[in-house]
Amino acid sequence: MNATILGVPYYVWGSGFLVLAVVWIFDRPLDRAAAPKTLRFVVLRWFHVLVWILLGIASLVAGSGVLGGPPASRAVALLSLILYLAFVFTLLTSPRKS
Repeated sequence: MNATILGVPYYVWGSGFLVLAVVWIFDRPLDRAAAPKTLRFVVLRWFHVLVWILLGIASLVAGSGVLGGPPASRAVALLSLILYLAFVFTLLTSPRKS
């Protein structure tokens, strides 16, 4: 399969998304971090990372055609959108630390 987005193959996009996931593991919104072991902490700490991992998986699945190909990748991408919206909502409603 020779699928591309903007002329760039899906596997390149997927690899880039996975690299971004690694970056977001080490960079997080510390000024809004909640106490550990709370749902707010988990959302702020890991949902953004999971969004990039899921986008990477969706791109790789869409490009390779395995595991259902594009229909499966759309479902994974939709899940990443839901996680991202939860992350943004939590980030915007979390109080800043002084």
